[in-house]
Amino acid sequence: MYYSFKKEIDTSIGQIIDDLLKIKSLDPFTGKPRNIRGQFVEPIHLQLVCQRWWEELSSRGGIFSFKDGALTSVDEALKVLYESTIREAVIKTKISEDAIRRWCEKKLITPSGTRGLVYLTRKSSEDEIDTNVINVLESNHLIKVEWRSGTK
Repeated sequence: MYYSFKKEIDTSIGQIIDDLLKIKSLDPFTGKPRNIRGQFVEPIHLQLVCQRWWEELSSRGGIFSFKDGALTSVDEALKVLYESTIREAVIKTKISEDAIRRWCEKKLITPSGTRGLVYLTRKSSEDEIDTNVINVLESNHLIKVEWRSGTK
């Protein structure tokens, strides 16, 4: 019994690590998106998956199955994070869900499906989003703000 459970844990952890090491990039020769194996795990992604495990374990009264692939999926954990962060941003900022989603899709994701960089400025045009939304996205770790040249 113990060996079987340990083997199940080891297999699930291996799948999680493989998933966490995947990085979307463009093939330099074809220009098509591809997954490559990175060297490092994003700590927030690991935290999200572990948090989902813990919440599921708690909700099931301590009974847990690693066979539920959704619980070990980084993509599923990020999807849950995205959905809950968008809901929180709508509530806190009173900006429409549609406007926030459009901004995220247009600014945070490149046409090839990889992460984009956004340079923050004061809201000066209709394609920018209120800084309060940015604050919610950052506080929920949906985005990471980096300071450059003394500005965000």
